[in-house]
Amino acid sequence: PAEIASGPLVEYSGKYLGMLMIQHAFATFIEIGLFVNLFLGGGRTLWEFLLKFLIVYFSIVIISATIPRFRVEQAIKFYWKWPLILSFVQVIIVVFVMGRR
Repeated sequence: PAEIASGPLVEYSGKYLGMLMIQHAFATFIEIGLFVNLFLGGGRTLWEFLLKFLIVYFSIVIISATIPRFRVEQAIKFYWKWPLILSFVQVIIVVFVMGRR
C-alpha cells in the first residue's frame, strides 16, 4: 500500500533532489570512514581500510534492506521497555557491588 507523501523531500525534484541524494551519499561515506577509523582501527594499508569500509557498508545495506522502517511509536515503546529494564538491573548490580566494599 502506498503512503501519502509528506515531509520536506516531497517538494524537491530534478536537480535539487539529485543534489540531496549526492549529499546523502557523501555523508554516508564520510560517516562510515570515520567509524572505521575511530572504532575499527583504520587500516595499515589502503586495501585494509577499504576492506573494513566495504564490510561495514554492506552490513549497513543488508540490515537496512531486511529490517522494515522503525516508526516513532515503535521506538518509544521499545526504549521504555528494554533499555529501561536493563538500566534498572545495572543500577541494582552497582548498588550491590559498591555495598560489598
